[in-house]
Amino acid sequence: LLQKENREYPDLCQLPDLNEATLLENLRQRFEAGHIYTYVGSILIAVNPFKFHPIYNPKYVRLYQNQRIGPILPPHIFAIADNAYYNMLKEKRNQRHHYAQHLLHHRRHHSRRRQCIRVVHLTG
Repeated sequence: LLQKENREYPDLCQLPDLNEATLLENLRQRFEAGHIYTYVGSILIAVNPFKFHPIYNPKYVRLYQNQRIGPILPPHIFAIADNAYYNMLKEKRNQRHHYAQHLLHHRRHHSRRRQCIRVVHLTG
């Protein structure tokens, strides 16, 4: 007989056998242990505890600041928020770099065209 594993997984992607029953059982075990957040990769599942949890203060904001989503810290809404903010800044940086590259290419293209026009004008 298979023994029921009493281990809770902070990320459902870590479940050895992912199906509806194991998913719900994992969420139940985590909820009973006081863990209201669970990851599914980079997605966060929140189970309403119907009571106050002291996990929304500046201490937790600092704890999750500049941290990657992963096994180091337990799942939390602040991790998702910080990750979204980091990705937004990264995307903005990439867009600026792409725009700068486009401008550089555009300038090079126009300077070559001007040189060609000058050559044609001088020879014509």
